[in-house]
Amino acid sequence: LVPLDGRPVCRDMAINAGKIGNFAVLTPPSKLQDFYSLPGETEAMRRWTLESAPHCQAALISIDQLLCGGLLAAREKAATNDEITLLIEFLRRLRAENPTLPIYAFGILPRITPQDTIDGY
Repeated sequence: LVPLDGRPVCRDMAINAGKIGNFAVLTPPSKLQDFYSLPGETEAMRRWTLESAPHCQAALISIDQLLCGGLLAAREKAATNDEITLLIEFLRRLRAENPTLPIYAFGILPRITPQDTIDGY
């Protein structure tokens, strides 16, 4: 699982739900993920995903995490064409190296502006 961000509702609850179903949910190290208003490390997150995928039964991937560094970062900046191209190349490589792995990617529809309680908006 490459979660949308590091909040418990996106990460910990998925891990706990997996335990209920007797599945181990593998997630990236917390240090790679966003920290509130600081975006996550997208390049390192992609490396982790490539390294981890062969050991998994499926991949559930947040495009926003891999492209922008998490939910808030996806709301605050538009991805460049080069960043989008890199993500597409990554996803193609992930598929090529793991041809039988089910890959489920998801994205969010961000608000135009964050709520006013975030960083003084």
